[in-house]
Amino acid sequence: MAQVIKLKGYKLALLMIAVCAVLVSGLIVINQNATDRILKNGAHLRHIQVATYFERNIPDLTNVLSGAATAPETLDYIEKEVARGLAHQFRIYDSSGRLRIDTLQLNYRATIGQNIVGNVNLAAAEVAVQGKPVITIKNVEVNQKSEVFTETLVPMIRYGKIVGVIAVVGKETDQYATIKASFRKASALAALLALAGFAIPAIGFYRRTREKVEADDRMRFLAHHDSLTRLPNRAHFIEALVSGLRARAPDETVSLHFIDIDYFKEVNDRFDHSAGDQLLVGIAERLQERVRGSDIVARLGGDEFVIAQFGFKEKSACEMATNRIVSAFAKPFRVAGRDMAVTASIGTAIAPFDGGKADELIRNADTAAYVVKGRGRKGHCFFEQRFDLERERRQMIEDMLRRNLANNTFELHYQPLVNLGEGRIKGFEALLRMRDGGGNFVPPVDFIPVAEETNLIDDIGSWVLTEACKTAATWPKDMELSVNLSAAQFRRASVVDATSKALVVSELEPRRLMLEITESLLLANTDHVLTQLGQLKSLGASVVMDDFGTGYSSLSYMMRFPFDRFKVDRSFVASLENQGGEARKVVQTIISLGHSLNMKVTAEGVETQKQADILKELRCDDAQGWLYGRPIPAADIPVLLLRSVLPARETKDTVSRKRRKA
Repeated sequence: MAQVIKLKGYKLALLMIAVCAVLVSGLIVINQNATDRILKNGAHLRHIQVATYFERNIPDLTNVLSGAATAPETLDYIEKEVARGLAHQFRIYDSSGRLRIDTLQLNYRATIGQNIVGNVNLAAAEVAVQGKPVITIKNVEVNQKSEVFTETLVPMIRYGKIVGVIAVVGKETDQYATIKASFRKASALAALLALAGFAIPAIGFYRRTREKVEADDRMRFLAHHDSLTRLPNRAHFIEALVSGLRARAPDETVSLHFIDIDYFKEVNDRFDHSAGDQLLVGIAERLQERVRGSDIVARLGGDEFVIAQFGFKEKSACEMATNRIVSAFAKPFRVAGRDMAVTASIGTAIAPFDGGKADELIRNADTAAYVVKGRGRKGHCFFEQRFDLERERRQMIEDMLRRNLANNTFELHYQPLVNLGEGRIKGFEALLRMRDGGGNFVPPVDFIPVAEETNLIDDIGSWVLTEACKTAATWPKDMELSVNLSAAQFRRASVVDATSKALVVSELEPRRLMLEITESLLLANTDHVLTQLGQLKSLGASVVMDDFGTGYSSLSYMMRFPFDRFKVDRSFVASLENQGGEARKVVQTIISLGHSLNMKVTAEGVETQKQADILKELRCDDAQGWLYGRPIPAADIPVLLLRSVLPARETKDTVSRKRRKA
């Protein structure tokens, strides 16, 4: 019984499908797209035949394409064939899409070779590049009557090379009307069939079937594509890359671009994940606009994209294609109703030079992008073999950072800050130090960028603030503490909370804490940074602009935010001795500017007594540098403070003894 019901249901389903097919066919036929398609199909074949006929029989075609003087017999032949009804209109373009002959142009014989005939048709130029015929339908008002024309652009090929394009225009008004009338009759028949009673069940069955098919299609699509950007996913991309590498000709290369979006996490942190998703979709769309149809753009996950480009035979073509991809980030993206400047670290590996397998190319392109991030992000570079060593070192540094953070084995050293007027130590700047496995110090310029890149800087920066404040709380009450803040802490808006907690835990008076930032921090997201600086000042801490004068907008930022002091960059201090009076005038101007804005001024990098004497003469407030002492561990600070006081006392005692002896 079940089999009978199943058989009847199967027959009913077939009947319903048949009825629905007839009805849907009728509805599709009356659609304008179907009319156009039928018209195109007929005209396409006919026009290609006409174009082929002209191409083979036009005398002196070479001169026609070059724009040189055309023989009269050639023009006579064209006019004769057009008059014979082969085409309503006939044009010839050269391989760059420049018009050479137009049979409907008034007095076209006299204008051959002139600019009016030499206009470039972009569609013809595209056909010359692609090598495929293109047909279009146009509705034109002629004498207040709508006329229908078809135009086919057909490439002309000689000896395997495209030498030009022939445009054949046909008048299709009557045929168009005939086809449309036939479709009306078919539509009426479909309506009658629908009234027979099969329409509703057929449509229901069709919908259920369609939903199942669409669900299956979605499942298949999602198995190979990213659900957000609709780009191929990792598995699909690797499969396509493997196939492309196998099909690569010996003289062709394959370019693999690895794209890592800079500071993407901060977008989610500052706004929300919907803004991050919107940005990813925008990036995907722009990358697709920058590549060819044969290229593959994929999203590996998170903020990582990859692009595979096949078939390059010349290095210049590969470089041009790469530059187009890099230019995708030249303009801001519209995200959450605002323009957002986004940068990327992009690395490129090229097969066969940088590997012949898919995993090798991806790994090496990723390594190149990793190098770009290590150099400050926002850029591109091609893979080099030496990058493997650089990446290994960066990975080693990351491991050291994590190990020191977990074991609490970072160190803080303190460099004296001296009051020039009084000649005494007034505070210290805390400087982070990290040792490698052999006990040697790793330069901060090597490990700080890695800490920022791996998001470890939040925990490290919080540790530095807390430990430095605890140490400073043990100093004399008039001693100040200076701590450098990372730009990454501001991007993730963690610095205010970290500072507040450090002050509470250490019980250090906020007035004794100076927080240093560099001007480069303010070059992006200025309002976001200035808001946090205001919150830091509200805690009672002082805000210092470090390396003043090295950027182009220091003064504008000083006018927008009331810094408590700024530090004159060491390059200006060094020039006091070797560049004479001009350098002295510059430094004097900087110091006077700070005082006029009620700011204290500190000179960095003071290494000689002569520099110190000049700065004191110019009324610079404070100084620091090797002249006063190198960074030392916290345990050595009491000895240094004691030593800085004893000489003065000894000098007074010595003078008193000398006076008594006299």
